Amino acid sequence: RPQALPPYRPVAAFPEGVLSGSPLPTAVVLWTRVAAEGHEVVDVVAEVARTADFADVIATKRTEARPAEDHCVHVDATGLEPGTWYFYRFRYGQATSRSGRLRTAPEPGSPSERLRFAFCSCQQINASIYVAHAAMAAEDLDFVVHYGDYIYVSDGGTVTLDDYRRRHRLYKTDPMLQAAHARAPALPAKAQAPRLHQRHRSHLSFHPPGLRRSRQPAAGGLRAAARAACRDPRRAGPAGAVAA
Repeated sequence: RPQALPPYRPVAAFPEGVLSGSPLPTAVVLWTRVAAEGHEVVDVVAEVARTADFADVIATKRTEARPAEDHCVHVDATGLEPGTWYFYRFRYGQATSRSGRLRTAPEPGSPSERLRFAFCSCQQINASIYVAHAAMAAEDLDFVVHYGDYIYVSDGGTVTLDDYRRRHRLYKTDPMLQAAHARAPALPAKAQAPRLHQRHRSHLSFHPPGLRRSRQPAAGGLRAAARAACRDPRRAGPAGAVAA
């Protein structure tokens, strides 16, 4: 089994932690978001290692975090070995993110002594805390399967791409969710983007305090915003598909 991750500590430059997912036998996608300012394009470095202390770094990849993508980065880590545990982290400026661990998928048809999965869905942050995610982070898991409904936007105020980004930021800053993401790679279910606008039609006439009627879009505008959010790089970690 893999080494344990170091104790959790928040890193201001990486306010939403780290995430891996969509594992293949020789590749996986790594995700983070950096707290860069304004319209600045910044360099980010991803590292993959065999050990938790990063004494044996096997891959380093440089990429850019762009404001148009909310300073999120997706990194394809390739050339890995099937069914193998690795550790990963990001560097931005003088800051280093918390580290995460991941396992690549086994080769199709190959025997596996044990594979442990956790399953989750429908995570609503408004009236609860992520105790289930804290429990997953404490388990010795290989993969986490997310069935969808990563965020809820039935507040009547999430109608633009920037609104969706703020919503994801609210969810992903939860330390229990971050711990679960860092613990094991995610296997996303297919997003339900075409149905998002249907799900919110009943909320088009809902106006919470301080929300002006002029902010409420027509159904077509909401459909376009929902689809844009589902294509948005900040929406999810792996392959843009974790957050259904």
